[in-house]
Amino acid sequence: MIRPIRFLMLSALLVLFGLPAAAQGWQAKVARPLLDALATDGAAPFVVILAEQADISGARALATKEEKGRYVYDALRAMALQTQGPVVTALEALGAPARRYYIVNAIGSEGSLAVVQALALRPDVAYISNVWTGRLQLPPQETSEAAGKRAVEGNLTYVNADDVWAMGITGKGAVVGGSDTGYAWEHETLMNQYRGFDGQAADHDFNWHDAVHAGSNVLFCPNDATEPCDDDEFLAGGHGTHTMGTMVGSDLDASDPGWPFAAPNAIGMAPGAQWIGCRNLFNGVGTLQTYLECNEWHLAPYPVGGDPMTDGDPTKSAHVINNSWGCVEGCPTGPPPENPGDPDPDPLRVTVRNLRHAGIVYVQSIGNDGPDCSTAAFPAGIYEEAFGVGALNHRNGQIASFSSRGPVLVDGSLRMKPD
Repeated sequence: MIRPIRFLMLSALLVLFGLPAAAQGWQAKVARPLLDALATDGAAPFVVILAEQADISGARALATKEEKGRYVYDALRAMALQTQGPVVTALEALGAPARRYYIVNAIGSEGSLAVVQALALRPDVAYISNVWTGRLQLPPQETSEAAGKRAVEGNLTYVNADDVWAMGITGKGAVVGGSDTGYAWEHETLMNQYRGFDGQAADHDFNWHDAVHAGSNVLFCPNDATEPCDDDEFLAGGHGTHTMGTMVGSDLDASDPGWPFAAPNAIGMAPGAQWIGCRNLFNGVGTLQTYLECNEWHLAPYPVGGDPMTDGDPTKSAHVINNSWGCVEGCPTGPPPENPGDPDPDPLRVTVRNLRHAGIVYVQSIGNDGPDCSTAAFPAGIYEEAFGVGALNHRNGQIASFSSRGPVLVDGSLRMKPD
């Protein structure tokens, strides 16, 4: 319920922006969790999704990843530059911040109910999303016998990765991107595969980005870290570092005799690949803004401290992006719009779709809520555009009991997961 003084303030703002105070239906353009947060707290962060979104369907006709990436980057950025100015001006007049995104035509901000209503009444605003959060979904802790170091770990032989290596396919030539708690790039199983390291010196431009700008513990990973670090390193074993090890880890480099089979720690699925990384989780928790920012950086990496609108380079993007987290609080789970021309109220789904159009495979954990069916229920693993990954029991190679699985019910798709 709006108190009288708040109502008067809102009416004044609406007059200022030339909008009728009696206009109806604006609440339909605002996420219910955001309205609830505003009623409780008076102010809240949000993401404004603009009505005009770039049509990037033409990327399908292009032959190479490089062509697709450049086409998508140019189209998305052009749309953002063309349409965001009036909304940014309105936010500034309302005394609210504005953080522009182009991977989905959207603007991050924070403010009161009056600010949100003034924005929702604008015809160039399609939807205002709450800033939902996501968390690491750690599997149940198990005690296991110490196996010691083996040339090839059992998790890899279960899926016949060593047989693929024997065919000469180790991931060489591919770049893997990660979004997680960060990465300890100097770890013995990751240093040689880090794209920013040439064997002598490190260059983190275009290879690392930190989307955590406030609240970090400087002992672990400072805000806006200028080199890769893992803020989970001293808390739970380094979740991001662990996941990157599963992807590319090996403590020998490809020039060593017997590689990869002779590596004391051949723990990565594609030890011949390079990796780049973005931190989107702080102490295991991410937000919609950190997810958007990392996905934007992965589409067109830019230098440390650079401007995504002007400094991005889609030729330096990864071929595949891994995400071992899930949205579990206040995230949208409904189906996409039936009319392809209608704006999608789920900005994360839009970013995943746009990355796929750019020729990037988007891989996402489907969660650890099994063994029942239809426990795959959280973005982004449930999306059609995301390649959802489950878990194996490391002892027998069977699907782990804790691994979530489909069919997906929350969006009505009955989509089978994992992929």
